[in-house]
Amino acid sequence: MVTVALGTFSGLLQAEKTYHVVKVWPEMPLGWHFYQPFGIAVDKSDDVYVGDSGSYRIKKFDAEGRFITQWGSPGQGDGQFTTIRFVKVGRSGTVYVVDENARPVTHSRIQKFTPYGQFIGLFERTAPDVNQADLSIDVTEDDQGNVFVLAVDYVKKESRIRRAAVEKYSPDGEFLAQWGMDAGSEDGQLQLPGAIAIDANGNFYVTELFNNRVQKFDPSGKFLLTWGTRGEGEGRLSRPYGIAIDRSGDVYIRDNYGVQKFTPEGGFLAGWKAKGSARGIALDSHANVYVTDRQQHAVSKLDSAGNVVSQWGKAGSGDGRFSQPGSIAVDPSGHIVVADVGNFSIQRLTSEGRFASKWGGWTDSEAYSLATDASGNIYAACGDANEVQKFDPDGKLIGRWGSGGTGDGQFLGLSSIAVGPSDNVYVTDTGNNPVQKFTSDGKFLAKWGTKGTGDGQFSGPFFVAVDHSGNVWVGDQLVGGTHRMQKFDAEGNPLTRWTRKITRPHGTNLLGAVAVDSAGNSYYAFENRVEKYDPEGNLVRDYGQEEFPKDAIGPAWGVSVDQAGCLYVTGPANAGAMSLSASGAIRKFDPNGRFVAKWTAENTDVKRFPNGPIAMDRAGNVYGVSWGSPSIQKLSSDGKLVAEARLAAPRGGGFSNLEGVAVDGSGKVYAVNSIDVDWGWSVPWISQFDPNGQFITMWEVPAAAKDKFKYPVRIAVDGSGNMYITDHNTHCVHKLDAQGQYIKSWGEKGTGDGQFDAPEGIAVDGTGHVYVCDRQNSRIQKFDSDGNFLAKWGKEGSGDGEFHFPAAVAVDREGNVFVADSNNHRVQKFTVDGKFLTQWGEFGEAPGQFNVPRGITVDKAGNVYVSDSHNHRIQKFAPARPR
Repeated sequence: MVTVALGTFSGLLQAEKTYHVVKVWPEMPLGWHFYQPFGIAVDKSDDVYVGDSGSYRIKKFDAEGRFITQWGSPGQGDGQFTTIRFVKVGRSGTVYVVDENARPVTHSRIQKFTPYGQFIGLFERTAPDVNQADLSIDVTEDDQGNVFVLAVDYVKKESRIRRAAVEKYSPDGEFLAQWGMDAGSEDGQLQLPGAIAIDANGNFYVTELFNNRVQKFDPSGKFLLTWGTRGEGEGRLSRPYGIAIDRSGDVYIRDNYGVQKFTPEGGFLAGWKAKGSARGIALDSHANVYVTDRQQHAVSKLDSAGNVVSQWGKAGSGDGRFSQPGSIAVDPSGHIVVADVGNFSIQRLTSEGRFASKWGGWTDSEAYSLATDASGNIYAACGDANEVQKFDPDGKLIGRWGSGGTGDGQFLGLSSIAVGPSDNVYVTDTGNNPVQKFTSDGKFLAKWGTKGTGDGQFSGPFFVAVDHSGNVWVGDQLVGGTHRMQKFDAEGNPLTRWTRKITRPHGTNLLGAVAVDSAGNSYYAFENRVEKYDPEGNLVRDYGQEEFPKDAIGPAWGVSVDQAGCLYVTGPANAGAMSLSASGAIRKFDPNGRFVAKWTAENTDVKRFPNGPIAMDRAGNVYGVSWGSPSIQKLSSDGKLVAEARLAAPRGGGFSNLEGVAVDGSGKVYAVNSIDVDWGWSVPWISQFDPNGQFITMWEVPAAAKDKFKYPVRIAVDGSGNMYITDHNTHCVHKLDAQGQYIKSWGEKGTGDGQFDAPEGIAVDGTGHVYVCDRQNSRIQKFDSDGNFLAKWGKEGSGDGEFHFPAAVAVDREGNVFVADSNNHRVQKFTVDGKFLTQWGEFGEAPGQFNVPRGITVDKAGNVYVSDSHNHRIQKFAPARPR
């Protein structure tokens, strides 16, 4: 009998007979794998409960982080979870778990468990009109064991609520009281509440994500006080999600920036800034603070003074660590190539799991700033891609220049762009600090400025503009919120400067955009107002909410001024919307600050109206982009769509949404930047690298396939270099030749032979046969290289030869087919004709167990490598050898 190399575990007998674990990397103690640890709570014994939403489990540790037990699995049955939001422990030890249903999120449930995970039952909400607020946000107990539930009626499309309610129940679940609250921002009103907590006197505190504040109510529901404004720093809050109260009544608030401690009256006491993105917060009986960090995939323990005592959880983005590893392949030399999806990169490892190299990283074509020249050409500063792209007036790409670096013509965080009267182009970037000057074709001419605060120096310049005289205006921000504007001639010689401490108006967040008009007046756009300063830095006027109560300025994310001095401001169409993906609007004001017009998708022919950076040409046309979108829209002076340009994909091998990876016979690596074209967030492309990760070339997928690509996800390469790509949205397989030229596509949505429903994994065997994971149909289909149907096997289920969302497929040298059966958390092996041979794995995180395996490959020796995505690791299995 062959045993599991790293220990024998129940439920793995089948794996022991067929394949055994050889290597797991990175290695971590049992229970230390976290994937989206959202909820956390501490009981009277100082045991810690973590709601690890990504693994659909509650994990229990002692106070030192030693693993005790865990329970849960994916699903909507008793004791199963879909999306864990909160975990709370009552006085009796009962564990409450708030679990949202599958999308769209409109309701939720509260499950009750014993301290060791035995399911007790659902918490039944029996308050009157409970259906009018059926999304449970949070649950907690007071010192008498009474249960309080915070619930809302949530309108997901508008990211707002219609109504909120706090319900009180006895320890036996009997309804006692209910307090209904209107949606809004006044005292006693709520808008997107986050969490609730009860102090020893029965007062309850509610955090609000939208209003960025905490409200305190007495035991009868009467409003007492509120504190907090939007921002970062002492007493300021940014989407406060979590709240806890210690024995002395001090209040701990967890927001996007970390944890802050307040008195019961809202007085600031202390604060700790999180390294990543703080999520859950809880206190033990010794006033230690436990905080989950979503970006760090870790749990931190702090003492009452804010000192970090310990931390556990090891997911990350360092060499050899992963964040949601996806597709995987083996090159001819035996190295493992992994699509590190969450880190937007590719990692290359030895067969023993030692880090060799990696490449890629987050990059995307998104315009951070726009400018136009006298001919109507458009220039886009693509910040993350560190390049300038130039388009003609009809939106055709006619030039591009720049790359990441510190040399001439290179950028580190390209931030702003402007064009002078002679059509020379001026660019700032926050990382390098100097202003760079180019011809209209991208030839480097000059640069000036170094890092510093003196004349002609810059501190992260974020803005550049050129007036009608050719003078160059550069804006940066010094310490203490002091904004500085410097004026130079066209050759970079300093002319004048002014500095001013521009205090953000009450209730506003960070500075959104800056513009300079032909007379040298500058306009600073904040979250909900625009301020105008003269060339000497004196405040002239502001455009805000007071003058337009029916149509107030929301977050101002773009601002520009035309030849006549009219001001254009972009932002969300709904002034209360904060999301960068919100539908946009352009508001126009005359030179005297009077409101003139507002353009949105509702009153124009533009489907997705701009909400981000904006520019004007000399003819009065408006150019705008939406955050996260690769498109630039050209509008006439009355808001009609004239033309649209699409930003080109970044060069140099970066990714914005890496999904599929494959290796050809010569060791070249192919990677798919997987983007849903219909949403328009970015541009899909295929990149090719040499075996050492050096970028070779890339093909923009829509152009290569004549716009047949909608959502490419996985890729395979045959012996001739032909590429086969699965497409989620068109439900087909695309075939390209070795030069990226489109050959053909086959398939359509359906359940018949040769039809697909969201095909995903794909592989090609030595004879050129193509195997496709027909994900939603829970089967494998086999084709010849021309797409002719040959065979199929599998159906929905968990038995031998059955699948539940097969995600990846690989073929060994003998023609055996291996399938990563993702939602059954196992691997299955078949003959070349689909006859079931064996299977191994089950849900879990021990060696040989899986949590949504999404990638699989086989090396020449028959070893099987599986990317265990939600456990953030790779597992290597070797076939059992006869004795």
